[in-house]
Amino acid sequence: MASNFSSDNMDIELDDFENGKVIIKTEITKSFESLTMIRSSDLKYFLQVDIKDQKYRYILKLIDHYHKQTAQTVPELIEIANGRKKTITNTRSYAKKQVQLISDSSNEILESLKKGVQFIDDF
Repeated sequence: MASNFSSDNMDIELDDFENGKVIIKTEITKSFESLTMIRSSDLKYFLQVDIKDQKYRYILKLIDHYHKQTAQTVPELIEIANGRKKTITNTRSYAKKQVQLISDSSNEILESLKKGVQFIDDF
């Protein structure tokens, strides 16, 4: 995973060698363009990978999201992006960009994991 995924900060630990449990905590900063300005979000993820009998499963959690220009939580961003909530500091289109950035980052982590795992089946 570390060789396939670029991260600002990554902590990998083998939690249970006999049962094949790996825990990865990573912090990444991702950027997007809005109104000709570059905006960024700091994302902290927790990834647990369990390996057993040449199969694997994973648990990926976004544990923190920080965006300097807007202070909404991820559930609030989703509400704004879907037009169910309005705020003074965040528009629907801007919230959509933030939610897409989080989604893309999560998918990037999972794609990196899949490249690094030699087994193809989930259990």
